[in-house]
Amino acid sequence: MNRNRIGMALFVTVTVFFALFGPNTAKRLLAQSLPPTVTIPNDAAAVKLDANCEEYAHAAILTFNDAFVGSDRRAVVYLKHDADNIYICIQGSPGTFRERFFGVYLDTENRRAQVPEKEDLFLRVRVTDTLMSTLQGTGIPTSPYASFNLRPGLWEAASASNNSGDTAEYRIARDLIASACSTPFGLAVHHQWVREVSDDYGYPSNRAYSSPLQWIQATLANPRCIRVVSDRPAPNTPAASATLYRTQDRAVFNVNNDGYVIHGHELADGATLWATLPVTTTGNATVYYTSGDPIVVRAAAFDPTGYMTITVSAQKPLMVHDLNISAQWYVEGDPARAAWLRESLVNAAHYLYAFTNGQFTLGKVRIQQSYDGWDATNLKLHVNNVFQPRAVIGGSVLTDTVDLSPTVAMTYTPGNIYMGSAWNRFGTPPDQPVTVDGTVVAPATLANDWSLALAHELSHYLLYLFDTYTGVDGKASQALAKVCTGSAMGDVYEPGNQGYIADFAHWDTQCQATEAYHTLQGRTEWATIHLWYPWTIIPSQFVNGPATPPVNLTSVTFIAPSTPPGTLAASQIFTMTYQDGELSSGEARGFILRNDQVYEQGKPAKNATQIALIDAELGDRLCVYDINDHAENSETPRHQFGCEVIKPNDAELVMTKNTAWGPVVKLEQTGPQQLTIALTQPLTAPISTAIKIQLYPENGVAFAPLTLTDNNGVYQGVINLPEVVPPVYAQIWVDETTADPLTRREVMVDRGTGGSGAFGPAKALGGVFVSSSDGNASFESDQPLDLGPGESIAWQSMPGTPPLPLGKSIIGQSYRLDAYPTSLVVSGTIHIQYEDVASLLQAARVGQNSASNVALYFWDGGSWRALDTTLITPVNAADGIKLASAPSQGVGVYAVLLESSAQQIFLPLVQRR
Repeated sequence: MNRNRIGMALFVTVTVFFALFGPNTAKRLLAQSLPPTVTIPNDAAAVKLDANCEEYAHAAILTFNDAFVGSDRRAVVYLKHDADNIYICIQGSPGTFRERFFGVYLDTENRRAQVPEKEDLFLRVRVTDTLMSTLQGTGIPTSPYASFNLRPGLWEAASASNNSGDTAEYRIARDLIASACSTPFGLAVHHQWVREVSDDYGYPSNRAYSSPLQWIQATLANPRCIRVVSDRPAPNTPAASATLYRTQDRAVFNVNNDGYVIHGHELADGATLWATLPVTTTGNATVYYTSGDPIVVRAAAFDPTGYMTITVSAQKPLMVHDLNISAQWYVEGDPARAAWLRESLVNAAHYLYAFTNGQFTLGKVRIQQSYDGWDATNLKLHVNNVFQPRAVIGGSVLTDTVDLSPTVAMTYTPGNIYMGSAWNRFGTPPDQPVTVDGTVVAPATLANDWSLALAHELSHYLLYLFDTYTGVDGKASQALAKVCTGSAMGDVYEPGNQGYIADFAHWDTQCQATEAYHTLQGRTEWATIHLWYPWTIIPSQFVNGPATPPVNLTSVTFIAPSTPPGTLAASQIFTMTYQDGELSSGEARGFILRNDQVYEQGKPAKNATQIALIDAELGDRLCVYDINDHAENSETPRHQFGCEVIKPNDAELVMTKNTAWGPVVKLEQTGPQQLTIALTQPLTAPISTAIKIQLYPENGVAFAPLTLTDNNGVYQGVINLPEVVPPVYAQIWVDETTADPLTRREVMVDRGTGGSGAFGPAKALGGVFVSSSDGNASFESDQPLDLGPGESIAWQSMPGTPPLPLGKSIIGQSYRLDAYPTSLVVSGTIHIQYEDVASLLQAARVGQNSASNVALYFWDGGSWRALDTTLITPVNAADGIKLASAPSQGVGVYAVLLESSAQQIFLPLVQRR
């Protein structure tokens, strides 16, 4: 029987078989026969695709009868592989038919179905001209293969023919064969249409080219397979949901259900790998098991059979927490600032990772702009460039939550993190020189302060940790921070403190005087973290940062604002033209007013003539108020202010000086929805024209303006609001017309803005801490507080100061503490941070210039009273910075005063070397 008749008989047999049993049964029965096997050796020797089989000395060899039945002509098939490809070289008999070709059939999932499925491929190359064709299984018996377009580069071939025979050489990417090392796979090799159509021969059996009758089961020797497994619930459990990262380029590799890395052969020697496996997802946080330190791919990492195992472990956990941010301004309007913010957020995530010994970091950070999402965000980002970072401890809870320890009387309430547009450890405006120990601090050393501060605040917010630089008495002390070391909740800017304390002996001996130790009854920081996150691993020893994850998992996305932004001013740097050649004082503040909203810009550097704005648009009203009405140290009162509408090509603000303008403002809450204002003008006679006030909710639009009533030189007004009293700005002005470039007499005061106040409903079983908007004044209650709706505690900035006692001068500015009801602040502690310039001067002093003559004073509405004051150096203090503390006297004005002396002598600053 000739070759064609054999093929026809076989075709009839198979057809009858399918007809009798049905295609599905037939496929199963035919697939049950055990196929021949071949192990394809690993050979890294380079291969030139040229239809020459001389490079296959170490290959596996198969042979089959070629040309015609009974002939002794044998075709030879050579097989080998390297890390990326499988190589097949076939030497067959010389053919005569012009359309003859070689075919390689692939059963990529080793299912051995007799009707080719979509996972089955047919790769053929015409001998005479190397024309390549790719076909894919169809599942249709009558037309088992159809043309198919593969991604370029997955296979190629070369062919040749001479009197000795036909030759074809294939390079087939391992991605095409077994992308996840899921060997074995099915293989068949044919020499087809050798002398005429259907004159076909091959291994493992001759068959019409429409589909192989039988498959070889092929396995790769030493395949360099990489597998990810977990130690939970049992050792070597396939980590089917794991992600493998190549750390050099953050390339991501997935795994199959058996844990084998898909495309793992692309991981060459020298690649460093890190794996993560998601375990639990709660809200916007996912806990992963990780593989720990990166693992290097090298020969020694593979076992003798060619397999490398990476284990993700419950002993190496990591929580990746997503974060929502709402910014007051259009951040993307300034590409450089947007890039800075993106980088700073990633750095903060890395610091958090370092603090927690690699167990916490940030994931997807989503930034909404121009106040979008303000009421439903984790972090509120303020324009203010001297905004003091703060966070609600345990503020990530969804509802009021009692501490998990039954002996700790602490309730955590939902809250926020608050950050400004800039921050350094000294709380000074950007570009303001700072001196420590007589040496000007290099700006580069402060470059990461914003990120470190955010990581510190995230520790409050997510990890329920308290400050360790604050004593039981509520004082933030540099001396205490130097004793309680090793904690990022202390002086976080010191590298030796960029972690948390697990050692109870150290905690008990060095940190016993801290508020953290006292409030949590001696519970260490790591014990607190583990209480809330039981999957964490408490480190056996302190691991000091900085460190970063093997792969950055933090991504930052800006969301376009819902309201299109206006046109930015060409320059965001404005020159303030002070009168009489004066420079800015430390009390100067800048504001932008736009669409009945206030955007506090913060402060210019002290002794400067420029202010850097953020998001200033054409048509905005820019105001700088520097109403320093009492001289401090050797300075002179400023009494300067300026406002103007920003116009094209405008970059100058002309200041107005009016020594008679120094309003003393009393803004007090007198009802759940009511504020009362009283303004006095001690520097001049009563004003002949009307004085008006307009309230701006910090995060809303202005209420209608109100004209104050003159009552013997005291201008009063009652403002009834349509809502409970919120944090507010109050713009106060004399209703007068001035000629350009003069500005009408006006000022801006605030009450409880910037997340600094306490507004009900709120609980603070451990007491409440309220600070002024600049962070310099604070109140700490000494008893639990429960604020009802409409109740509040807040500081009010004071543009003017009540008349000082004879022989006294003020250091810094005064602040007014307000509360509704007033009983909320009758007990507690007042702190005001100030700059003792006298201590900066390297000069002999005369008697009364000593620090003992500095004290906190209280203005009760009629007179100043000295308080029993203690003075300390606060944490992260520049030269001369001190903290004055005294018992609270309730609602009223507080200031740090110094005895004046006609004998006081100031000499130039002498820098210590």
